[in-house]
Amino acid sequence: MLYDFDLYEKLKSLLPETLQKPKMIAFLQTLFKPLETLKTNFLGFFEEARRLAHLNGQATTMQTILNDLYDPTLRRIRIADTDTYFYAFTLYPEEPQKYLSEITDVFIYDDYSDTYDTDFVVFTFYGSPNPEDTIEQIRFFVAKYTIAGKTFAIINF
Repeated sequence: MLYDFDLYEKLKSLLPETLQKPKMIAFLQTLFKPLETLKTNFLGFFEEARRLAHLNGQATTMQTILNDLYDPTLRRIRIADTDTYFYAFTLYPEEPQKYLSEITDVFIYDDYSDTYDTDFVVFTFYGSPNPEDTIEQIRFFVAKYTIAGKTFAIINF
């Protein structure tokens, strides 16, 4: 990578040979330490910006990024189309309708397509103290990367 170089080797190569003594090099390394920290922070930012620049509205990439950001260990966030679910059963007429997923892990949940009229759904699993804040962050993130005119709903389990 263009920005990934050894700062101390560069320092040593630019220093005249008469000044390349251990004390002088150690002194200059202490002066360059904040610059090394800044370079490390920049490389982290650069990789994150590059990864987000390659993100598009595809469900698989968006699902991967959402899991990386908000649920890195359990990876429970799923994105699914609203037309990939079929009616399963209801035991009693007063119960809401139940659906099964054909794409992701099997979930049984209430009918959301009639209520929200969405193009896709983001399923999140949060039991944190502030799930509303996290869901709003996910909502802003998904809205940023979806194609104009696509609607979505976030369902929290």
